[in-house]
Amino acid sequence: RLLRGLWLLVAAPLMAQPVAPGPELALHQAGVEVPDQTEASRLPALREALQVAAIKLAGDERAGADPRIAGADPGPYLQRHEYRQELYRPVPGAAPRIRLTLVATFHPASLEGLLLSAGFAIWGDDRPALMVLLREADGSGRWSAFRQRASERGLKLRWPADQSWLPLTEPDADPRAVLDYARAQGASYVLTGGFGLTGTQVAGQFEVRVGQHRDPLSISGDSVEQAEIELANRTLAVLSRRFAESGRAGPVELN
Repeated sequence: RLLRGLWLLVAAPLMAQPVAPGPELALHQAGVEVPDQTEASRLPALREALQVAAIKLAGDERAGADPRIAGADPGPYLQRHEYRQELYRPVPGAAPRIRLTLVATFHPASLEGLLLSAGFAIWGDDRPALMVLLREADGSGRWSAFRQRASERGLKLRWPADQSWLPLTEPDADPRAVLDYARAQGASYVLTGGFGLTGTQVAGQFEVRVGQHRDPLSISGDSVEQAEIELANRTLAVLSRRFAESGRAGPVELN
């Protein structure tokens, strides 16, 4: 019997050992929703999965659009693929539906080689967590689109467990206090800011903090979902760039 929230693995051709059940995927994996398991659906899904995995590994949305990656045949890079089914409800109280996802696992060395040949840096598995201190706008859906995109791109998030962080979002907040709070929560990066509504536009000012570096982000969109996805994309780009600039394999220390 299918239960809500349970992931089922469906055997796929050439599948080796199965990936562990659950929505969390490794950096060299990517999931793409598909209508069925036919070859006509599988081939474009594998191409899209290669682009998504490249973006995750590089931490750079531009990797997915690079013609050397977008136009690559996924076959030589593919280790295995499988299908997962998930029961979900479109809205609370609605009848459950089944979502079918193709999960592709790529050879780490091959995928990294493709990225390097296209001129992109590799942001590896050791990704320090991002402390998220965001003022929640009305109708933001609890940052659901931001959370989803961050998860898809391999970004580790830490959210505050209480309201003691609210003063840290004020313009005159002590930067040291912000970093100390993040460190206490097990995070090495910090994202602050929030959205507001200007007419029909969603806009906001944010800041990504990595050590002594403070990168401002001005984000806007025609919808909350669009703006949150853009925030996740640009936050990831800042963090991956700072990581590459540090020249270190380990986490960036807060100081």
